[in-house]
Amino acid sequence: MLSLIQPWVLGLLRQRLPYEINANVALSVAPAQVDWRVQLEASVQQLKGAQLTARELDVGRLMLSGCSSKEIARKL
Repeated sequence: MLSLIQPWVLGLLRQRLPYEINANVALSVAPAQVDWRVQLEASVQQLKGAQLTARELDVGRLMLSGCSSKEIARKL
């Protein structure tokens, strides 16, 4: 099931990555110098053990099927 939402999640991680820079990295290296791929890989490694609840899976399925937020709310 995770394989269905993996591209979507990775896209969101890429968008979110600049805001998730570690405080130590931000202080030692300018954000423009940090390779985003390295940061993305670190974030993915942190999330590998995370499990989604049944409700989160349902929301993910509905989002991938093209439902709007209102439609998802009505269906759940």
